[in-house]
Amino acid sequence: MKNVIQPSGIGTQNVFETGVVLLRNTTWKCGKVERLIIDYLRSHIHHRRKSNPSINEMLEHFSSKGKKDTQVLDAVDRLENRGIIKLVTNTNEETSENQN
Repeated sequence: MKNVIQPSGIGTQNVFETGVVLLRNTTWKCGKVERLIIDYLRSHIHHRRKSNPSINEMLEHFSSKGKKDTQVLDAVDRLENRGIIKLVTNTNEETSENQN
């Protein structure tokens, strides 16, 4: 998540609207919260939802399960550094919808 905030200059409010994409379906050497995030993304794919879940959606889901926001954000950062997930911004989709 650090590389989303710093190089591109995206504000912190927009970071929570970024989508999370599962690149590799593996939980090898993952911690408990990291496995929960991967399972959440797997179920999201399994139910064939159109868009990728945002960071904000994940934080809401895991806060209802009793996980702290910092735990989830740290786990997302570790998964991104390991190349298991990827954070994508949907700025192009939003601007194209506003033009139509």
